[in-house]
Amino acid sequence: MRTLAALTREGLSEAWAARRVVLLVWLIHLVLAAAATFPLWQSLRSVVGSLPEADVLRTGIVFGALTDLAEMRPGLPGAFGATLVAVAVLGVLVGAGVNGGVLEVLSGSGERRSLGQRFGQGAGRFFGRFLGMALLVGALAAIVGGLAMLPFAQLTRSYFRTGSGPGWLAPLGGAAVGGLVLLLALLVLDASRIHVVRSDAGGLSGLRAGLALVLRHPLLWGGTWLANAVLVGMAVLLFVLFRQAVPTDRGALILAMVLAQQALVFVRTGLRVALLASETALVERLRPSPRPGATVGAPTARQSGSSASPVPV
Repeated sequence: MRTLAALTREGLSEAWAARRVVLLVWLIHLVLAAAATFPLWQSLRSVVGSLPEADVLRTGIVFGALTDLAEMRPGLPGAFGATLVAVAVLGVLVGAGVNGGVLEVLSGSGERRSLGQRFGQGAGRFFGRFLGMALLVGALAAIVGGLAMLPFAQLTRSYFRTGSGPGWLAPLGGAAVGGLVLLLALLVLDASRIHVVRSDAGGLSGLRAGLALVLRHPLLWGGTWLANAVLVGMAVLLFVLFRQAVPTDRGALILAMVLAQQALVFVRTGLRVALLASETALVERLRPSPRPGATVGAPTARQSGSSASPVPV
């Protein structure tokens, strides 16, 4: 527990020190969100202006109204689907560059360069490797997750057909297994990215090292992620409470809600940078970097009679 608390504090401290990076990543996400929202809003605006039944969408997204609109305008779901696919592809591309830029800055290399130079060079240098790793891990996670959830899906289908079986425990178990597979994929991907940045390794080599790091120390990796997730959950809870307490029937209050939403995105971005910093510190503890001036063949700490301090779990 003390190790997890120390890693979390170190990550938060690094994120605060790199707050300009957090601001830069938030701006990138803001531009991406605007690029995704504008075509969707234009489509909805054209529908809202011509159909009185769509007036309820002026105050927010109502899924019942969207379902009715899909029946009235058959082409609307296709337009939405194409936009969402384009946004997903753009998000994967942007994510590969952003993670490379953030990890380059967090690595502390090239301190004489400006923030923009370090971020840009890291984004370009690791873009290809990070993109390939993300696609490979995503495909493997989809296959493994699908196979792991298949028995639960069969139990759920049998329950709804015959009325006998584990009931709702089957879909809940399937969701839990799928979530664990997704979490493992995300942790392996982060560990692999950090290894690639630290050692300038190839993508496959980084994936092997990242998988070994996570599987050998699952409690440390899972605990580090969970501590960060708790902070994210607290931020989301505060936003939900604020949203319930503030009505959105006036222009000024709508503006306040938009600002609160962007504040949540900014905090979430900062916590993401903090998680990467915590995971970088964890990798450093598990696999310390060679000390400056160390030569090949020099006696290690174990050979010289001293032992490295273990990492408590």
